[in-house]
Amino acid sequence: MPRSTATATVDVRPHDNLSVRLEYRHDQADGDIYFRGDVPRDAVTKADVPNAHQQDTLTLGATAWY
Repeated sequence: MPRSTATATVDVRPHDNLSVRLEYRHDQADGDIYFRGDVPRDAVTKADVPNAHQQDTLTLGATAWY
């Protein structure tokens, strides 16, 4: 289970009908539940095996409306 999470979002409105958002998120867990780099595979099930206890994500999105 995730132990801690932090999120920061910047929302810019360059026009009345446009929102551009940049979001950074950090997740951290007590054990390996995330994937990083070369992910090992289980020899029997062929499933990916988690190999990291933290992850960072960066998302850029735009929404327009009329």
